[in-house]
Amino acid sequence: MRLPWPSDKKLKKINAVLLVLIILINGYVILVPFWPNVEYTFETKITQPVKAEFADIDRSSNRLIIPKLQLEEKILENRDASVLDDGIWRRPNASTPDKESNTVIVGHRFTYNSKPPFYHLDKLSVNDQIIVVYDAKLYIYKVSQRRITHPNDQTVEAASQQPRLTVYTCDPLWTAENRLVYTSDLERVIE
Repeated sequence: MRLPWPSDKKLKKINAVLLVLIILINGYVILVPFWPNVEYTFETKITQPVKAEFADIDRSSNRLIIPKLQLEEKILENRDASVLDDGIWRRPNASTPDKESNTVIVGHRFTYNSKPPFYHLDKLSVNDQIIVVYDAKLYIYKVSQRRITHPNDQTVEAASQQPRLTVYTCDPLWTAENRLVYTSDLERVIE
């Protein structure tokens, strides 16, 4: 027994549905990487950067706060980079803010499965403020340098004689070709 071939009308409907699905899926894949930029542009037009009121900062967990980017993320501690999928990570071989050397914090700039914490890190400028909440103390840093370096550049995580914060992510957006590195100097500690 031979099955009847679908009519031209049915084939046209199937083709139309498939075409719409292809357009929607491709649109999603193409637009998702740009969506955080659209959100940021919209949000910064209607709001100003967060003014850091030190008395109002919750000190119950270790966090990184970048007022200009309206970013506040818990700092994750672990021996391996698997935690990067969950947020920002303090490199285990680097210092901590209380040790007065180079504290290094890294995070993803883009992922398809979550909101990347450092997507807008490139909008940070020299003299911008970064706050680290560590062991219930506030460490207030001022960005002193922005640079692009090779991913294997070991100087990024080198110990320093002065208290310093180094924050880095991948650059350019969507690749791990280079590293976007911000170095910040400690201005003060609030107990």
